[in-house]
Amino acid sequence: MGEDTESCSRLFLAKTLLSSSCVLFLLAGILAGYLLLAPNKALPVAAKPGKNQQIQHIAQRYLGDLLQQNYSAMWTLLHPDLQRMWPDKSAFSTYLYQRFHALRLKSFKTGQVSDLSFWTNPETMKQYNHVSTMPVSLDVEPADGSATGNSSATTSQIQQLFRNLPFMVQYTKPEAGQGGNGTWRILDGGPADLEAPILPPAIPITKKITVPILMYHYISTVPARDKANPHSYRPGLSVSPTVFSQQLDYFTTLGYHSITFNQLFDALYYDGPLPTRPIIFSFDDGYVDAYTNAYPILKTHGYSGMFYIITGKVGWEGQASWSQLQEMAANGMQMGSHTIDHHPIGDVWQRSPSTARDELERSRQDLEGHLHMVIQQFCYPSGDPLNKNPNLTITQIQIAAVMSLLQITGYVGAVNDPRVDSSSQDSSKPYIMHRIRVIGSETIENFKKEMAAFVS
Repeated sequence: MGEDTESCSRLFLAKTLLSSSCVLFLLAGILAGYLLLAPNKALPVAAKPGKNQQIQHIAQRYLGDLLQQNYSAMWTLLHPDLQRMWPDKSAFSTYLYQRFHALRLKSFKTGQVSDLSFWTNPETMKQYNHVSTMPVSLDVEPADGSATGNSSATTSQIQQLFRNLPFMVQYTKPEAGQGGNGTWRILDGGPADLEAPILPPAIPITKKITVPILMYHYISTVPARDKANPHSYRPGLSVSPTVFSQQLDYFTTLGYHSITFNQLFDALYYDGPLPTRPIIFSFDDGYVDAYTNAYPILKTHGYSGMFYIITGKVGWEGQASWSQLQEMAANGMQMGSHTIDHHPIGDVWQRSPSTARDELERSRQDLEGHLHMVIQQFCYPSGDPLNKNPNLTITQIQIAAVMSLLQITGYVGAVNDPRVDSSSQDSSKPYIMHRIRVIGSETIENFKKEMAAFVS
């Protein structure tokens, strides 16, 4: 009886195993048939992140490393062209530490990704095609909870500066001789970029560097002198397009590279990098020939320019329009304020301090609203009050008052209308950046003689 029971159990187990094998074999056959009959349908796999997710990821990595002061990791995410602007990774890290060590970086936000057909780096004037951008914001405050030592900016003003800054990336293939796949690399690092808004250092420093800042007005056909009006100003302020192009050829031959005012202040305050033989070309008043003549000639030579705009006259006859200024800004040109009405700002302050403040504040806001860029640079109309007798008490009072207003209303630098030409820039005098006046109607030979004292 026991043997019969054991035999039955073995037989039942064998049948069960045989049935299971048949079922598995049948399922395998069905699956094989499915794959054979439907060869174009792949089995589901984890989807690769889309382009926008990849860009969001690199932005979050970069800004997260900024919050953690992991500057070496940030360096690896930069576009090779940006890395070449620095002596080495150590210089990049030192710059970021000096720039942010007096601030508490709390958090960041990223916005929506959008595509651009091209973008021009204002520091090098190199154009990049097919780039992607997004606005990024940094929640930041002074480390000690007060305003930075060398600035009157409040915490809310500092936070406003670092809101919705452009973050720019481009998909790059490996450089020659390097293996691996392509990747997204950073062209503009938002708050950690050389073009990010400038905050004066918490502890004032004194540093001088040599950067010629040339001062132009009209780039147009030089009008004949009016014999009936020997004091007519136009000939003395006008440089013909032909001569202007020759002047830029001259600087190109000497190996000069244009820089932005942000680069200048980065170098003065935070030891930011500068190219060999840096130079700035500045243009006062915002005439229409700034768009029709100066801008295209600068672009042809690979130079940027700073244009000081009288905002109340934009679009007037003979003045550039907002759409023209927008095009210039999108192609690497810089913009600064020249007030609303071009009235001598020292005299305006003498009559009404509130009106003077309004001239400074509203002109900056108008430029930012139309051009969608942070405006921090100013140019004194007619050089006032710096062009007055410095020995007079009233002059000293006006200068101190206007510079205080500039600081309060968000400007970090200002250029003069030179009484004495100079190319020396001093970090302790940010509202007296020296320029070299270019004399209108002079020949290229005379121009070279004039420049000999400032360039080599």
